[in-house]
Amino acid sequence: MNIKENKLTYKIGAKPVIERTLEAFQKSDDIDAIILVASDKEHFMPFAARFSKVIGIVCGGESRAESVKCGLKKTGGFDIVAIHDGDRPFVSQKIISDTVAEAVKSGAAVPGIPVTDTIKLVSCGKIEKTVDRSTLCRVQTPQVFWKDLICNAYEGELTGVTDDASLVEKTHKVSVVSGSEDNIKLTTKHDLDIAEIIAKKADGDN
Repeated sequence: MNIKENKLTYKIGAKPVIERTLEAFQKSDDIDAIILVASDKEHFMPFAARFSKVIGIVCGGESRAESVKCGLKKTGGFDIVAIHDGDRPFVSQKIISDTVAEAVKSGAAVPGIPVTDTIKLVSCGKIEKTVDRSTLCRVQTPQVFWKDLICNAYEGELTGVTDDASLVEKTHKVSVVSGSEDNIKLTTKHDLDIAEIIAKKADGDN
């Protein structure tokens, strides 16, 4: 399969990836409304129609950052915004709840998991030094912010932006809550294999 083009509609277990993702936020008591940002609005309408919290589908931009900016323009009168990767279908209710609660309090929060591998700084194929991994974490989504804070951050330069917190952290401290290894982002074929295992457990619990 072409994972880049088809991963959101690819079935993991009995459900497409995007359906699993939307379902997680539909179930959350901390989420009032969902805006789906997609490259092809018509293609995703049948998926969005199954969830009452989806209040709109917005065409994305040329990059992830531009797509988020398009979505932010449609957030209306909401005070808190949660931004989530559609290809993270196994986000837990606890992660959503914990991240929202921390953002309400501090203005900005992301889930993260500790780095367990030894990390090396490499230049021209040679190790320069070993990095202290105790200060590092792998950041996930949803990334949750006071709306005015994230909207103001997105008025700046977006070139090379890979996550929302990197914009906000220039002017505001971003809190980190506990993420999960199951909150995987589907990027490679290997990720899909792992997702099948996670889905079997998740579907068995339902």
